[in-house]
Amino acid sequence: MEDLKQVDGWPQFLSDIARMNVLGCRGDHWNIELETKTLDHGMLPYQVELSPNRKVKFWTKNSGVTVEVLANVLGGPTPGQADIIYSMYLDVTGIPALLISEKSLREKQEHMVAVTLGDFDRAAQRH
Repeated sequence: MEDLKQVDGWPQFLSDIARMNVLGCRGDHWNIELETKTLDHGMLPYQVELSPNRKVKFWTKNSGVTVEVLANVLGGPTPGQADIIYSMYLDVTGIPALLISEKSLREKQEHMVAVTLGDFDRAAQRH
């Protein structure tokens, strides 16, 4: 799952990304701006941390939108396979909470998780 390490290549790998700009990179820590197709929230700043043990943490807390994503790629049951542990926390407060219901937010979250896991599956099949 080397695609996750190439943060600047995420728009080609993760199909829910509408737009993305890399603002800076220092080692395994990236600053990016990102807009998703599902949330349609405009560009928000995000932090990305890559760990040597194949973990990725991705988060923002900005303008009433909180997102935290953790992905952990583990060795699979056989060589050439991987198991992925993926979690996403999504919350809105303030004005964004007035614009989107809790039910709609959870539906969008479920959609984003399903799309991302599908992207991981397609990437694994290419390798």
